[in-house]
Amino acid sequence: MKSNRSINKIKFFSLIWVLHIFVYYTIYVILLRIIENNYQEFYTVLGGFIGGIMGWFEQIPFFIIIPIIIMAILVNTIFVKKWYTAYIATVIIAYLLDYLWLLLEGKNNRILFSTMDINLIYIIVPSLLITILINWLIFKKKYKIIEHN
Repeated sequence: MKSNRSINKIKFFSLIWVLHIFVYYTIYVILLRIIENNYQEFYTVLGGFIGGIMGWFEQIPFFIIIPIIIMAILVNTIFVKKWYTAYIATVIIAYLLDYLWLLLEGKNNRILFSTMDINLIYIIVPSLLITILINWLIFKKKYKIIEHN
């Protein structure tokens, strides 16, 4: 079934990642603040995406480029019409591989510029789950249009 509606796929791809960066890293920093019981500087959560873009949380400079490239490859090869599936696969693969790398390097309990000691999987998994859900709630119509075109 073809839809008469079309989507600018480049613009939509960009929107997916802008939303991801903003939501994922905001949730990540909110969880950090809650775990630290640091509500004095709670306003800083909105700046979490800056640290995310810089790669501070993953400890790989500009890490966010990796999942963007992975998804670009997936939507142009395997998941041409299944962009939401490509997005889920991308974030799970990228962030869990980063966590495994951190684990192997003995850095999975540390965040750059922080003295806090917590296993980062407890921050990564909830942040990903919330981000994936929000992505679906905001973009489900566009994903369905791509799937039916």
